[in-house]
Order: sequence, then structure tokens, then C-alpha cells
Amino acid sequence: MYGRRPLTRLETALFVIIAGILATVLIDRLQRMAELAEKAAMEVTVLRVQSALQLRIALASLKGAPLDTQRWPRGNPFELAQAIPPNYLGELSAPDLRALSAGNWFFDRDRGELAYLVNRSRYFSGGSDPVPVVRYRLDAGAPQGAAFPQASLRLVTPYRWEPQSR
Repeated sequence: MYGRRPLTRLETALFVIIAGILATVLIDRLQRMAELAEKAAMEVTVLRVQSALQLRIALASLKGAPLDTQRWPRGNPFELAQAIPPNYLGELSAPDLRALSAGNWFFDRDRGELAYLVNRSRYFSGGSDPVPVVRYRLDAGAPQGAAFPQASLRLVTPYRWEPQSR
């Protein structure tokens, strides 16, 4: 090969440093994207359950047999909506949050809350639990003046989870 010479130690070191910096930036961006994907999946699950609950109420109303939604607020939203995600651990009483695997949902029977254990929590803050958890409570019933009962998942404790890219 014409004009080819061996790289000097300085040139080799510069290539290694540049490759290391690029790899670090790439890994950071991939971690942010993974955290964004987890947050989006959690929010989509909540919206899916709310839609399934509203659909169940609407179908019952169309059949002329309204549901008794007054007993729903302490109930398990996944069971009531008949929409159980694959990462659901079940109904638990007084769960040890540190022992549960992150990235999963569970229903806290004692508190009457649906909870999601955050897996990637680099940009997560909020809540008073020992591990990052997002908690929801089911609000259901017929608001005054409403023709039909309504159901929604209400956030119990505020949180911030903002893994936006810079």
C-alpha cells in the first residue's frame, strides 16, 4: 500500500479516546430511549385499563343493566377491566417492594392501589416508597348530573419522570 505508515502511539490514543467518547454518548442516549419507552408503556397500560373500564360501563348501559360501580374504588382495576398485562404480579398484601422485580405491575390489596415498579429510574423522582413506584387508585361512580357512571385511574402521589434527550 502506497503512503501507509504505522500509526503512532499518539494517533492510536486519540482514536481510542474518540471512540470511547462516542460509545459513552451512544450508551447514554440508548439508556434515555429505554427509559422513555418504559414510561410510555406504563402510561399506555393505564390508558388501556381506563378505556376498558369505560367500555365495560358503556356496554352494560347499552344492555340496560348498569354496573354497580360504587364498589369499584377498592377493587383491582385490571380484574374489573378484564385487561391484565403480561407483566402483572397479581394482588399482594403488604408487599415488600424491595423483593419484587422492577418493571412489573401489582395490586396492593391493603391500600387499594394499582402500582407500577419502575425499572429504569435514572430520571425518576417522587413518591415516599423505598423504591421507585407509581401508584394509581380507581375512582368510579356516577358524578352528580352525569347520565352514566365513570371510571378513571387517579395518580396517588405525584412524580417526575423526564428522560428527554438533550
